[in-house]
This record gives sequence, C-alpha cells and structure tokens, in this order.
Amino acid sequence: MVSCKLRHLLAALVSALMFCAASSGIIMLNKWIISVLGFKFPMTLSLIGMLFSFACSATLACTTPWVKRTVELTPRFMLLRAAPIGVLTALTLYFGNLAYVTLSVSFLQMLKASTPLIVLVLMFVARLETPNLSMIGSVLVIAAGTLVAAKGEVRFVWSGVLAMTASQFTEASKLVLMQLLIQGIKLGPLEGLLCFSPFASLALAIGVVTLELDGLRAGGFALMAEHPFLFLGQAALGFCVNLLTILTVKLTSSISFKLISMAKNAAIVLISVPIFHNKISPTQAR
Repeated sequence: MVSCKLRHLLAALVSALMFCAASSGIIMLNKWIISVLGFKFPMTLSLIGMLFSFACSATLACTTPWVKRTVELTPRFMLLRAAPIGVLTALTLYFGNLAYVTLSVSFLQMLKASTPLIVLVLMFVARLETPNLSMIGSVLVIAAGTLVAAKGEVRFVWSGVLAMTASQFTEASKLVLMQLLIQGIKLGPLEGLLCFSPFASLALAIGVVTLELDGLRAGGFALMAEHPFLFLGQAALGFCVNLLTILTVKLTSSISFKLISMAKNAAIVLISVPIFHNKISPTQAR
C-alpha cells in the first residue's frame, strides 16, 4: 500500500515538473512568435499545436500499444463528454494567445493567479470538492494579490485583460469537466487527447477560416514558410502541454493542477523581464 502511494506521488511529481517545463517553454515561444516575429494570428497558432497533438495521438494509437481503449467511443460519449472539453480547450488556447498580442508575459502570469478561485467555485458547484476554510482563505489571498498586480500594471490594455479573463473561465471549466470525466473511468492521457483534440481542432479551424484567413494569405503563410522549424517546435511543445495537462489532472486534481501552475507562473514572471524587457511596477514586485 505504501509503495503504491509512493509510486503515485512520484508519478504526480514528475508529471507536474514536466508540465511546468513544457508550459513555460510554449508560453515564452508563443510570446516571441506573436510579438517579436510579428505573427499576429493567435487562433492559427493554437490550431497548429492542436492539429499536431491530434496527429501524434492518432499515430501512436494506430502504431503502438500505448493507447489502451478504456471507454467505448459512442456518438453520445463523443458529443456530450468529449466535444465540450475540446471546444473549451480551443477557446482557452485562442483567448490565451490573443492576450499576448497586447499584454506582457509577466502581467499575464499575474492575472492567471486568480484561476484557482474560479476552479474552486466550479468544483464546488459540480460537487467535486468541498473547500475548507484554509483553502478558501489561501485562494482569496491569491485573488487579492492579482487585483493589486492589475492596479500596478504599467501597460494595462482592457482588450488583453478581457481576453485573459475569458481564457481563465474556459480553462477552469475545461479542467472541471476533465476531472468529472476522468474521475469515473480509467481514461489515459493519450486516449483523452485523442478524444478531445478533433473537436478542439475543428473549432479552431472554423475560427481561422472566419477571422484570420485573409491575414494569413497576406503574409502569415509566408512567415510560417520562412520559419518552419520554429512553428514545428511550437507544435511539438503544444502536444507535450496538452498531454501533460491531462496526465497531471488525472494524478492530482483540477485545483492542485492550477496551484502547480501558479508556482510556474511566478518563475515565468522573473524570466520574462530580461527576455522581453517587460516593465514591472514596484506594486507588482511586492
């Protein structure tokens, strides 16, 4: 029993550390592609990673024994359970990348600190967890800190803040639905990604055709052709993040996953200052 718990703890720790590394990498790379390279197409950037995730998970399912079938993929399961998670994943990626167009990496990571509060409320509504007073107090302190950071932001742009707020709500909803799904069945991370990624890819593809296709024809496709390995690396990191998100939520919980992400966000704030020359006010530094 003890060894089993220890193995689970070690697996959760390794998964969390790998998620933090991959997530930090893709955040910095996405910001560089959007702000420095000038690729102002956040939905296309999200679609590239999601299509790569679908292709990798489908290939592994067909060529290796790693993807074990634990659920029956009926039309009802796919439409009522997998599709909502896929659509929410697409919206999270799009709004998150959209916020990078106008806001700094450091400020966005500070804003993300309020996501655990949203997750906690949704988990309580879904009856997945009953928070105790210490947990509520901790989350409220974090949310208060986020408000202070927002007040002290040097480059405060409402469109970026609203985009990140939308990303936080969709991500929190996705995590809660994912935990509801994983809780009742032994759904593996690759199998989960294979279920969710087609719907996320479809939603993002519709958005790209509707909102970004003209801009891509005017110069976006040319930028992708000039830097193929950069976009391939972004897609590979996206696959890793999508896979590790499912695995970490499965091994811990939605709220634990966001608390892990908060520790990672603090490190990104420090790293982004010298890389992107982000300005942090004295209020935010405290």
